[in-house]
Amino acid sequence: MIIRFLFILVSAGLFALCFPDGPLPLAAFVCLVPFALSLEGATAKSGLIMGLLYGFCIWMIAAWWMANGFYYYVRLPWGAAWFWTALICLISSLPYMIFGLLSGLCGWMKTPYGRFKAAVALTVLLSWYPIAFPGNYAHSLYAHPLLIQLVDLGGIPLLLLAMNLINFFIAGTLLDRATPRGPVKNILMAMITLALVIIYGNSRLSRFHADMADADGDRRVKIVSVQPNLSLKRAGVPQVFGNAEKAKDTASVLTLSEEAITLFPDAQAVVWPELPDGISCNPDNGIWRKVRDLASKSGIPFIVNCYEYNPAVRGDYNIARLISGAGETGPGYRKRILLPFGEYLPGERHLPWLRRLFPRSLYYIPGDDGVTLLPLGGKHQAIPTLCYEVLFPGLVRDFVLQGGDVIINLVDDVWFGESDASAIHMALAVFRAAEYRLPLVRVTNSGNGVFVQPTGEIVDGSRTPVFQPRLTAFPLFVPPDRSLYAACGNTFLIFLTVLLGVEVVCYRIISCPF
Repeated sequence: MIIRFLFILVSAGLFALCFPDGPLPLAAFVCLVPFALSLEGATAKSGLIMGLLYGFCIWMIAAWWMANGFYYYVRLPWGAAWFWTALICLISSLPYMIFGLLSGLCGWMKTPYGRFKAAVALTVLLSWYPIAFPGNYAHSLYAHPLLIQLVDLGGIPLLLLAMNLINFFIAGTLLDRATPRGPVKNILMAMITLALVIIYGNSRLSRFHADMADADGDRRVKIVSVQPNLSLKRAGVPQVFGNAEKAKDTASVLTLSEEAITLFPDAQAVVWPELPDGISCNPDNGIWRKVRDLASKSGIPFIVNCYEYNPAVRGDYNIARLISGAGETGPGYRKRILLPFGEYLPGERHLPWLRRLFPRSLYYIPGDDGVTLLPLGGKHQAIPTLCYEVLFPGLVRDFVLQGGDVIINLVDDVWFGESDASAIHMALAVFRAAEYRLPLVRVTNSGNGVFVQPTGEIVDGSRTPVFQPRLTAFPLFVPPDRSLYAACGNTFLIFLTVLLGVEVVCYRIISCPF
């Protein structure tokens, strides 16, 4: 059992090296190998323990920064912040626990065919399990566009399956070392899987690069990203975020906006990020008058984040509001997926005593008006996503199917300080561009804003530094057609789920092969 625990620690260490922004992102292709070795000959009980331990370790590595959010955003004491962080990581590790249980029960690590089943099972469990922050080691490859192109076929589940197969087949070279030609067969299958990923990636990149080179003006869009770096101003929240600007109001945002319309008169929109204190959506607000003046003066639409109070439910909507190039107040999108514990308190409706544990959780309410596209200058329609909404492919797909063709993500990660949270958030967002073959602009208050081509490639020089004001704009290509994943959604994942269900049912009832 001690050897198994050592394997788990090595596997977690490899995960730490690859997960965004780790120093060795390609370690994602071997990070599961020691974990797979820990399951060799495991019983259902020991497999369950190994899976739970591995899942908890990697989640604590990936999401320790949640403690900062609990402390600075929800304002819990440090002890409580770390307790709830650890509990969330424990709950998030349940798919690995179930995988370990099934692997020990079915003996998947004994044969190459069993490892294929294991790869399918882990992909299905990680893809369906509902967690607040849907990230995994596949996202480590965000900076390697060649390796992520196949997400336009089956989304993250397809990429995750390929990575699981490579990991488990590499593990098989050690597990089958006593079998004649066993290691050779496993290495060959791993190499074939990787070759298919690379061949498809190269084909797709070559095509899109050619299309981008030949694209006319109608197929290009330029968005101006305003990064003001406003500091936290909530009463009682200490200013501890390194060299963050101590801005006291939105004057710096307006100043940058005035510069934006002068420097980029050909832009299709000027976009503000989420702001830590927010702006009222009241049209009589003085800030709105200034924004309308800037928009009408320049003829450039503005997209601004604001909040709107709903007295009927005593809560606020988090909104991305359009100001047209004529200076008129346009449509607004109400955020549909709220941040748990920060913007709302999960379960409070049925368990009101939870408010005593989280007294500073806010009272935002989700929008119920569905898809709202924001028209940009020219023929393009913006897909507005607020903060971590962009991490959910299904929500973005709703907008894509209605004709949205530019993903704009308004973000404020200042609450997480100088941790890796902002970089991780950015890395996960990049995949929406490659999945749907749409450009993405991540506009932030506190850094790691990026411009992403529909290939998933981050435009050189577009990534903004943390805690520094920036004004950026880069032209992006808008392809005329969407991806297969946009049309079919989770069809591939459903197919894998059916395969796993057949395997589990057959094993338990008649022990038939998969």
